Amino acid sequence: MSTPANRSRVLYVDQLAAKATEAHVEQLFSEFGPVERVIILKKKYDAKPTLTALVQMESLHDAIAAHDAVADESYELFAVPITVAYSKNQELRDQGTGPASPPVRSRANKNHQSTNSIAEESVNRILLVTVQNPMYPITTDLMGKIFSVYGEVEKIVIFVKSVGLQCLVQFAHEADAVMAKTKLDREAIYPDSCFMLIHYSNLPELVVKENSLKTRDFTNPTLPVPVMDTAINAPHATIALPFIPPSSNDGRPSLSVPQHLHGDLSGEESPVLLVCNLRDSITCDKLFNLFSCYGNITRVKKLHSKPDHALIQFVNETAAGSALTHLRGFSLEGRTLEIRYSKYKFISTRQSDTEDNDSSKEYTNGYNRFTGKYSHYTKHIYSPTKVLHISNFGEELDEDTLRAHLNQYGRLDRVKFKIFFNAKGHAQVIAEFPSIESATNFLAAAHNSEFLDKKLKIAFSRNSSHS
Repeated sequence: MSTPANRSRVLYVDQLAAKATEAHVEQLFSEFGPVERVIILKKKYDAKPTLTALVQMESLHDAIAAHDAVADESYELFAVPITVAYSKNQELRDQGTGPASPPVRSRANKNHQSTNSIAEESVNRILLVTVQNPMYPITTDLMGKIFSVYGEVEKIVIFVKSVGLQCLVQFAHEADAVMAKTKLDREAIYPDSCFMLIHYSNLPELVVKENSLKTRDFTNPTLPVPVMDTAINAPHATIALPFIPPSSNDGRPSLSVPQHLHGDLSGEESPVLLVCNLRDSITCDKLFNLFSCYGNITRVKKLHSKPDHALIQFVNETAAGSALTHLRGFSLEGRTLEIRYSKYKFISTRQSDTEDNDSSKEYTNGYNRFTGKYSHYTKHIYSPTKVLHISNFGEELDEDTLRAHLNQYGRLDRVKFKIFFNAKGHAQVIAEFPSIESATNFLAAAHNSEFLDKKLKIAFSRNSSHS
């Protein structure tokens, strides 16, 4: 059987998140068939601080299926969209025998053809830190606390370039900068968010003229302080969470980080979250609808002894941590959510619980968001925004009929609707609410509601009704 033109069972995967490993890539592509080999490649540092990989499938048929699926739908790993092309190689060579052939592309792209390893960098006491997906405030105070664990930090400068948000961190001693780079490169400041990609800078000294949330000279506290001071990414930031240091093999923090950095997250992680400060009107379904935006849930239970408390059991600790990270500090029906890990690893049930859907309820895959090919990773996960994405409609969609249905779950007189169609021709709706809280309340009430024999799927979005 002849090989179709320009096709190979070896795929070139681009735009991988810096945290991605061979195991992550193999898990993603094993959906399409057995994966024989994965090789992670480091690109020279350029405008996009990402990794690439070569994936060898067991058969050409599986490679074609994977290639076409990624081309038709947006696939992500650690919230970073990936791209896939066929490699010229029909089989991967052993590492060390020379660079792999570049991928076959309809148009030449020099940026994608550079797959050689990063050249040795010149060691410097100043580090260049690129923060990927900076969803929370990145300030000199935060970065100072993180990096001072490894030595004396003298100066920090935070700025935005075409590559994204970057920080320059100057240590007093070169050896401390080396240790910080070794320990923190590709680590996340928050669980599954704000990954740091660290290189040595070629600058000899940082120049700082004021002490603020964007620039700071820790050796000179007499510098002027601005009257109006905000984080450089403040418009996209809503809450500040503590830094979680890299863990040792036994799961405990491996660094001596000041206790005030940990807050409520210093306790042992659990797949069960304890949510407090809830109104009596908050039902199990409302909690499920909101918290399931961040991972699959198996059970929700409101506590009889404390009506404003509830337990939410996720499928694993990662999903629970994602929900805690994204929802902590936000409001639901006028009350700020207080969230922490529960001391329990699962929610116990009694016969009376299963008979009372108001206080305890179990949820199957039919209710959860991340099923099928998305069961092992999550897409488009955001902290609450004032924009909701509504989907899962039938072949036809009438806005008046939809509004009449949604009016049962909240006021829509100040909501801007925009109907559009995705690449497969399915109707989608962007609904922009006047505030984040009103959108959050609406999602909690209306997600999974029955509309023309379909369960509506509602999620937070970063799009706009004007885009």
